[in-house]
Amino acid sequence: MSTPDDPMTPLAPVASGGLANAWATLRVPHFAPFFAANFAQFLFAQVAMLALYWLMTELTDSRFFIALVSFCQGLTIFVLSPFAGVVADRVAKKWLLVVCRLAMVALVTVMGTLVATGVARIGHLWIASVVGGVAMSLMQPAAQTFVFDLVGRERIANAIALGATANGAGQVLGPAAGGAVLALVGIANAFYVAGGGMLMAAGLLLAVPVSGRLVRTTQQHPLVELREGFAWVWNDRGVRLALLASTMALFNGAILVMRPVFARFVLETGEVGLSGMASAAGAGTVLAAVGLSMLGRFRHVGVWIVAGMLGYAVALFLYSFAFSYAWVLGCEFLLGMSGQVWNVTVMAGLQLAVPEHMRGRVISMVFMVAQLGFAGQPIVGALADAVGDQWALGIFGAIPSVVLGTVLVTRWRVLAALGEHVPAERATAA
Repeated sequence: MSTPDDPMTPLAPVASGGLANAWATLRVPHFAPFFAANFAQFLFAQVAMLALYWLMTELTDSRFFIALVSFCQGLTIFVLSPFAGVVADRVAKKWLLVVCRLAMVALVTVMGTLVATGVARIGHLWIASVVGGVAMSLMQPAAQTFVFDLVGRERIANAIALGATANGAGQVLGPAAGGAVLALVGIANAFYVAGGGMLMAAGLLLAVPVSGRLVRTTQQHPLVELREGFAWVWNDRGVRLALLASTMALFNGAILVMRPVFARFVLETGEVGLSGMASAAGAGTVLAAVGLSMLGRFRHVGVWIVAGMLGYAVALFLYSFAFSYAWVLGCEFLLGMSGQVWNVTVMAGLQLAVPEHMRGRVISMVFMVAQLGFAGQPIVGALADAVGDQWALGIFGAIPSVVLGTVLVTRWRVLAALGEHVPAERATAA
């Protein structure tokens, strides 16, 4: 089978669950600095994201134009993700991550300068979204499959859950810090703070001595490998069904556009309220990730994947009622929990279900379908302009709730079998 090009220290046996299991994974050689680097990256990316979305609402009150910023990034990631998966399967993942993170530092620094000089326009945000989408499309499959290179098959689910815990903590602390920076010193400084933090994250990654490149006996043309990945996914019923169910992200991604709209126009809570809403979602992600990190290897992972996506859709529907700020915070918490269940189980489950030499390509397809949420954002933005914010969000929650509920009831046997058997390998160790 394929192996990392760097030797790993033998790992301790995997415990059945609990804090001991999580602690043992954190003690795997080189995982801790990677864990810290990812936490810093996600924390300061949240600061940058909050600044970006608040800037959008200052530059325009058109929901469609606001949604178009996210759409540009999502479309870029959607188009490039399959090719990024091929890259992740071929190159040293550590150095790919470092280069992409430095590119993100440059991007947010430029955005801060545009705001500080008073020349920022909505078009600049569209361009920044495309550039950021290129970097993110490369980082996402590389980061997730690098975890496998560091901890191995038996600990992959636990390690991804721990990483998700750090990301969830960043989702709580990042918006809170970003909201404070926005309120105290403005949007430009929020971008600068985010850039400094991302630079630190790139530096922390340099402390990991594992490069994450797989040694393979054969290497085909990139387009041949891309076609091979799509063919493998289509021929595996469980993986195919999990990815098809995940396309309901077309609707679930509406929250990224509607959250600042609800904060400014529906609830009228301002930037502090917006940061509280994002932090509530982050708290949900932390709770779900901590719980998942204490489990041993997941069973019936396909059911978890669809159930997580379904829970997110239901929470989105409930969100639309917006009875009060407290109600919305509760819905944000549920969004965070269910979204994290989907995230951890799909990232871990599919890596267990596919041949090791195709992990990058298959995980990149997960990110590709996840970007369908960005494709739906201009639609929900235009719908909100036409029928109102709450009606638009309610529609976008109701449709996937019905579809995913039907899939879960009628195809649960296929989903339950996903990842239960070790896939055959076609590559050999060097």
